[in-house]
Amino acid sequence: MQTKKILIVDDEPMNRMIISAYVDDIDDYEVEAVELEDGQECIEYLQSHDDVDLIILDQMMPRMDGLSVCQEMVKQHYDIPVIFCTAYQDMAEIIEEKCNHTKMLNKPFDVELFYEFVYGMFEKYVGD
Repeated sequence: MQTKKILIVDDEPMNRMIISAYVDDIDDYEVEAVELEDGQECIEYLQSHDDVDLIILDQMMPRMDGLSVCQEMVKQHYDIPVIFCTAYQDMAEIIEEKCNHTKMLNKPFDVELFYEFVYGMFEKYVGD
């Protein structure tokens, strides 16, 4: 079974816990979920790990928000797909313009759509 590493980046512990539970239910892949509290932690993690397959990212966080994380990823040439989870629906156009390989999920999000996005990102960007 293929192993995939997913970063779950959200400042709300309950959101991380819920998303981790969804990630644990992903079929066809063995998944290692890494929970991080903010965008700065995400960038620091990426600087020391080259095995991340997908990032599930909140927008509003302390120290560094999701859009800033994406911009930093582009600047540092990280080519990792991102699923943006945010309550700010008006962010979609900005995020798509400034970030590579992203999908937007509006909070609260549909679980089936979440799985559709995760599998789609794996198939399109991650491979075997």
